[in-house]
Amino acid sequence: MRKHNPPSLNLTLSIRSACDPVNDWKCANGRCIDAAWRCDADNDCGDASDETACPTIHPSLCSDMMTIRDCALMNETSHPICMDAVEGHKYCRKYCGMCLVDPNVTHP
Repeated sequence: MRKHNPPSLNLTLSIRSACDPVNDWKCANGRCIDAAWRCDADNDCGDASDETACPTIHPSLCSDMMTIRDCALMNETSHPICMDAVEGHKYCRKYCGMCLVDPNVTHP
């Protein structure tokens, strides 16, 4: 599935008044997006409503919510994600080396 649609199709999606209840998710701003795009760590709605109230991975699992590339990019900013114990553990714990050794502990 191609995520980014041609501009003309994006315009159609943004002015649609009703979302397809099977295939779409309605953003807080009224825009309809593909339901598979919800909680994918990408602001598809434009107002980030598709990224709110998303599930997180269990603290004892050693995996990342973001891709390795995205973790690397987030780590090259003025606020590196691996230097933030909360955000690093939530989104890039494997990349940042923040996996928990003791599964009974729920945070680093």
